[in-house]
Amino acid sequence: MSNAVIISQNQDLINHLREFFLDNSIEEICVCDSGDKARKVFQDKDFDYIFIDREGKSEEEFAIDYSGNYMCQVIIFVEEDMFEYIVDQMSEYGIITIEKPLDLRFLQLCYKLSVAFQNRFIKIENENKKLLSKIEEIKLVNKAKAHLIKKYKISEEDAHKLIEHQAMNLRKTKAQIANIILNDK
Repeated sequence: MSNAVIISQNQDLINHLREFFLDNSIEEICVCDSGDKARKVFQDKDFDYIFIDREGKSEEEFAIDYSGNYMCQVIIFVEEDMFEYIVDQMSEYGIITIEKPLDLRFLQLCYKLSVAFQNRFIKIENENKKLLSKIEEIKLVNKAKAHLIKKYKISEEDAHKLIEHQAMNLRKTKAQIANIILNDK
C-alpha cells in the first residue's frame, strides 16, 4: 500500500491528484496546505510520495530536505515562468519537476518513472545493508583472529583455519564463533 502527501492550497489540483491516486494504487493521502504543516506530519509518519504545488521558497526547501532525508519520491509542480530555473535546482536532488498547468498524461509518466526509481533505490538500499552486515562480520572475525594470535601465539592463517574449523564443526557462522571467542577472553 503506497501513501502520499499533497502540499497545496489549490483545491482543483488536490482533486485531480486524488483522482490520479485512485487510478495508481496510492491508498493513503494526506493533504497539507504548507510545507510547515507537512513537516509536522512527517514527524509521525513516513510517506512514499510527496507532491508539492510550488507557491514559494519554503516548498522548494521542503522538497530538498525530504528528498535527501527520507526514502520517498518527490514531485514538484512549478509555474511555467519559473520552470527552467527550478528544474535545474531540483534535479540535483533527484526531484521530479513538472510544469503547470498539469498534464495528467505527463504526470502519469513521471509517476511511473518515480516508481521505477523507488524500486531501484530500495534494491540498492537492501544490497547496501547486506554489504554493511558482511563488513561487520569480517571486522568481528578479524578481531577474534587477533585475539587468538595474541593469546596462543599462532599465525593469522592458523587463527583463520581454527575459526573456520570451529564454525564447521559446531554448525555456526564464523561471526558466531568469533563472538564466542571474544566473549571467552
